[in-house]
Amino acid sequence: MSILQGHHPPNGAGVVGHEVANGLWAHRDLVHRDFAHDALFALPIVSATLLWSQLASGLDLDDLVAPGDALVTGPEPLATVDELRPMAVSLVGNRGSKKLRRAAEKVRRGRSLGRKA
Repeated sequence: MSILQGHHPPNGAGVVGHEVANGLWAHRDLVHRDFAHDALFALPIVSATLLWSQLASGLDLDDLVAPGDALVTGPEPLATVDELRPMAVSLVGNRGSKKLRRAAEKVRRGRSLGRKA
């Protein structure tokens, strides 16, 4: 679970918390309706580019390119190639950052999602 830098990340059984630098904390609010309590509330979710960058430490290069292709493809893409590349550069020094930069160079709009990159 990501939390803004300077706050204490949550921890507990099955929860891995980490801080995200202020400059990278771009989020949208997902509005959720709790029908049981007839209430609406907003859940902050990280941007698609930040989520993609967080995958770098756990995926191999081809498996990182595939979701990158998916993010920039379709009638309403969640990101652009021009958004992925700066994100990759901004994370230099983090685990997986070299792989992330290589993946960002391979991401292409319109690539078939059924094939390996």
